[in-house]
Amino acid sequence: MTRIETSGGVRGHAVRGAFLGFFVGAFAGTFVAASVSDFDPYGVNDDGDAEAFLLSWAATAVACTIVGGILGGSQKTERWDEVYEP
Repeated sequence: MTRIETSGGVRGHAVRGAFLGFFVGAFAGTFVAASVSDFDPYGVNDDGDAEAFLLSWAATAVACTIVGGILGGSQKTERWDEVYEP
């Protein structure tokens, strides 16, 4: 036998999933908001609605953060701690 390990418990990854979900949602939210609103972020066509753009972007980012947190929390992994001989 080369080593002994004991279980350190099971943990979820909700925080990691929420962070990943936020970054994916922020990226995707840019495209969703651009397709939903007429806002031109480059200022070429100034007849768009900046509030609709920001609201669409934020809603997409928040929704993806929540979904990422739920999916990350449902992924359980077990930690293993090595036991050393005295």
